This record gives sequence, C-alpha cells and structure tokens, in this order.
Amino acid sequence: MGRSLFLTAMGFLSISIFLIGLYSRVSIWLEGSFVFLDEQEKVVSKIDKLFIFIKRAFNVIFSEKIFKLIEIWFFDILLGRRLIKENFSRWLMHTCLMIGFLGLF
Repeated sequence: MGRSLFLTAMGFLSISIFLIGLYSRVSIWLEGSFVFLDEQEKVVSKIDKLFIFIKRAFNVIFSEKIFKLIEIWFFDILLGRRLIKENFSRWLMHTCLMIGFLGLF
C-alpha cells in the first residue's frame, strides 16, 4: 500500500510540474504581437490568440499541407536527414540515443 501511494503522489507531482511548465511556455508564446495578413499589427487578447492558433492548426491538419509536415517530421526529425549529411558518426550516435530513449516508452 505504501509503495502505491508513493507512486501515485509522484505521478501527481510530475503531472503538476508538466502542466505548470506548459502553461508558462504557452503564456510566453502568446505575449508577442499578432499580425494579420491583410492588416497592420493589432492588439489581440491572449485567449483570442490561442483560439486563432488552434483554428490555424486545424486548418493545416485537415488540408493537403499535412502530408508535407508528415514528410518533414519523418525524414528531418525522426531519421535526421540533415545530420546524416553532415557526419555519419554524429548521426549514428544521435540515432542510438534516440532509440534508447524511445525504448523507455
């Protein structure tokens, strides 16, 4: 019983730290100015900016651009295309570390 309680408490602590960090990061992103394509710089509240970003994300996800993003994610991020062009040994080391971390999940 004691071990389960400890793991539950650590889980709540981890999730709390994650949510606090996520909130602070998003609030920093939303402090910048927002420029619309057809207008000058305009003052928009943080919550409005958040909804605009969510709307734009859905527009990208449900469009043809998603295939390009998947391609970029797969080749550039997962396989490290730029890194393998620079130096094979660096790419191999990075890939081994990435596989090790992914193996934990």
